[in-house]
Amino acid sequence: MPKDSKLKQGEMPKLTNPLTDSSPIIGEGLPLASNATSVDTNQSKVILTQKPKVLIIDDEEDFTITLKEILEIKGYAATIAHNGKQALQLIKGPSNNYNAPKTNYNIVLIDLNLPDVHGLELIQTLKSYSSETEVIVVTGNPSLPTAVKALNAGAFGYIEKPYNVDRLFILLERALERQKLIKVLKESEARYRRLFEE
Repeated sequence: MPKDSKLKQGEMPKLTNPLTDSSPIIGEGLPLASNATSVDTNQSKVILTQKPKVLIIDDEEDFTITLKEILEIKGYAATIAHNGKQALQLIKGPSNNYNAPKTNYNIVLIDLNLPDVHGLELIQTLKSYSSETEVIVVTGNPSLPTAVKALNAGAFGYIEKPYNVDRLFILLERALERQKLIKVLKESEARYRRLFEE
């Protein structure tokens, strides 16, 4: 974020972060990727990319509302679910309506302590419905064994509450980059398979 208090044209305002800066991140190692709007200055054209979709699963209402607002300011499309049942309905659609629209989320931010299901169990269920969705655990009760279990269940990363907003967005960008790399690899594999079958 820019340190200068005077914003230049097109810059985002600096967010006030009331949270601490000491929370560790698990899931690092991939280069950062930007999903921001691309501007062609030579031809004065603005190329809009699709907003990454994020599902926030947490039963703390104030926390989810604040996080949703921050995500939307930064260019994400955010949706809130306060328990596992709501989350599954959003991902797979209502059980009594198979034609209901389903949303393919790029990233799910999930608290492990939900009122109706444990977060670790929900991670496995979410990945079974949408294997390409990256899951990031956000929890106020961190422990190394829990972090390891979350990663083994299919989570991309793990971050503690209270967390640093900048660090969270670094993790989000790395999750999106991993998602893109996997998609490219799958497309390349499919092309080579077709070549060998011809």
